Amino acid sequence: MMFDYVPRHRLGTVLAGVGLSRGLASLVVNNGVGLWVTTAAWIWPDRDDAGERKYDYALGYLYLGLFGLLAFWVARRFARLSRAGELIKLGVEDAPPFKT
Repeated sequence: MMFDYVPRHRLGTVLAGVGLSRGLASLVVNNGVGLWVTTAAWIWPDRDDAGERKYDYALGYLYLGLFGLLAFWVARRFARLSRAGELIKLGVEDAPPFKT
């Protein structure tokens, strides 16, 4: 569906951007989970019997859930703009008609 909105002569540029975006998103999410868990252990200190700080790695799922909600909101916004006709399908309009 995404490629319907991209003219054919720009697909290489879009795919390069998608690759860079995926790499950046992976970097942010993977490092962000560690920072999130460390920050949560600092804000809500939970100690074991020896007095050492305990890290609750299950909080990483909360972090990923928040990113999932953000992605859901972006997808809904895109669908709403598409239904309203505010987005132009350039990849479909510049294609030659299909002949049977």
